[in-house]
Amino acid sequence: DRVHAGEMLGGYDRNILSGVWSSRMPLKQANERCETLLAAAAEPLAAYAHFLHGHAHPGGLLRDAWRELLLNHPHDSICGCSVDQVHRDMAPRFAHARLTAERIVQRTLEDLAPTFDVRPEGDRDTVLCVANTLPVPRREVITRTVVLQPFGYDLASLRLVDEAGAEVPFAIVDTQHVERFWGVDHRLQLTGEAQETSFAPYLAHFRSRMLKDGPGDGEFDTRLTIQFACDLPPCGHALFRLLEGTPPAATAGTVVVGADTLANDLIDVRLHPDGTFDLADRATDAAYRGLGRLEDRGDAGDEYDFHPVPGPSRPEVVPGGVRQVRVTPLAGTIEADFTLRLPSRLTADRAARREDTVDCPATLRLTLRHGSPLLDARLRLENRAEDHRLRLEFPTPLRTDALICEDRYLVLERPLLREPTPDWVQPTPATWPQQGFSCLEDGERGLAVFNRGLPEVEGYAAGGAGLAVTMLRCVGWLSRDDIEPTRRGNAGPTIFTPEAQCLGAHAFDFAVMPYAGGWLDADVAGASARWRCPPLSVQGVTAPATAGAWLLRCGDPRIQVTAVKRHQERDTLIVRLCNLADETVALPLAFGRDVTGAWRSNLLEERGTGLAPDGDPRNRVTLDLSPHRIATIEVAFA
Repeated sequence: DRVHAGEMLGGYDRNILSGVWSSRMPLKQANERCETLLAAAAEPLAAYAHFLHGHAHPGGLLRDAWRELLLNHPHDSICGCSVDQVHRDMAPRFAHARLTAERIVQRTLEDLAPTFDVRPEGDRDTVLCVANTLPVPRREVITRTVVLQPFGYDLASLRLVDEAGAEVPFAIVDTQHVERFWGVDHRLQLTGEAQETSFAPYLAHFRSRMLKDGPGDGEFDTRLTIQFACDLPPCGHALFRLLEGTPPAATAGTVVVGADTLANDLIDVRLHPDGTFDLADRATDAAYRGLGRLEDRGDAGDEYDFHPVPGPSRPEVVPGGVRQVRVTPLAGTIEADFTLRLPSRLTADRAARREDTVDCPATLRLTLRHGSPLLDARLRLENRAEDHRLRLEFPTPLRTDALICEDRYLVLERPLLREPTPDWVQPTPATWPQQGFSCLEDGERGLAVFNRGLPEVEGYAAGGAGLAVTMLRCVGWLSRDDIEPTRRGNAGPTIFTPEAQCLGAHAFDFAVMPYAGGWLDADVAGASARWRCPPLSVQGVTAPATAGAWLLRCGDPRIQVTAVKRHQERDTLIVRLCNLADETVALPLAFGRDVTGAWRSNLLEERGTGLAPDGDPRNRVTLDLSPHRIATIEVAFA
């Protein structure tokens, strides 16, 4: 027998068509959002509320949402390599799955902290219910708008306390007095960002009417945007009460915001007017300059494959200004406006890009939080150009010949530069697929780049090692037969697909994080999960609120938990995880209830050999995971 090792990504005797990793990128972004909401938020939170608090499990709604999402997963659909109408039909399915998942989370949190008290006077007692859907304890900075009804609050004496009554320092970063009844209940929106986004159109169209100078005589709501750092239990929730009394404790934070800089006690950042930024890591003294540099190349390919045309790859960037957006000790935000001046499209013979240009306005927003080495970024861009591929580059001074990428159930070390194979049926492209992150490291230090729904990455060498993440690949044809040597012949029918040019407004979420040592010891995979799955919260009232608790704890950075959910048929808990390490791990899983039975299972959730619960109380199950093993555990509670 012959043993083959490595990835099956080569086109030795057939087409691989790897350009589909970046075709119609908005589909990939929508899919990532839905998968993350369902698998990392709705399912674990519904399981937590069911097994810890006895709430009815929304199994039917979850199945409905997954069914709609899976209808978008046939190859040509999710790969973005079909006709325009097929991909138009995907939008309502993504919306169905996303809205259903969001509503499951909202209803679950609202059941834990109801919006109204049974007594009218109880509606004055405000509580924040903050959930962590990951199986690791975490400390996070929460930014959220609290809507205070006109009950005559003394805003100067508001204080925040946890469930034990301990003071939680917080800051009021914005105060607005607003005319009531504007259609959206911001108390149930799950993040401060969602609150801000939904409120913005009202401000744009009704500002002079809805904003008031004060709370009035009992007719106006008060919107307080508050910020605080808090500890959250694993796979559970915590409550924070807003009270009147002594003045609030001063917020302790380390973030310093300058005109074009951000800093905390871990990293220093400088944002340039052209949208690039520099990052210095205090722990390793590493300096990373020119991060977020844009690369743009003409693309004469199709939905299946990128086919570059000759010409410069560095676009003309018209710098704008850098400004402060939010300045607080717990989180600072700055942003830069700039313009990309790109060739409008290819020439008629598709051999070059045209000389006439279009201006594509862009804004890069950077956010740094207290106690975190991770720099959060969002790039907004109006794409007005056709026939091109746009990427973000992250050059580093690191000396390495490897690119490390997260994939499904494992993290792979790949060659930084792929070996060319010009004699294959389809020559090897320079790009690789990725999931949540890719990173570069030299044994002493590294730089990780996280993404949401951007599944194509490439390593390159220019002084040091660098990586490039594709944001858009814009083409106008399903398939073409004139793109040799990229591909020989058609991969599908030659159909005009103008919507694959991806014209219009886009937003791309990414983050960068420096670290010391290797990715596994630095818990890069855990940092990626925490970034993609922020805490979720709602505003309720104190009297009916359910005290905080937790369901599952698994804190080993070598282990990645990929599912926490109720069994499809039995009233038991399913936990799916994988070992990212090259060594066997003896893993203790702790649960928030006594365990009466535990079994190994499989991906079909079929029960296998038994596992003995241990601990005092008996709320723990220990299992050995061999290197890179995927394991599914079924757990029954008392």
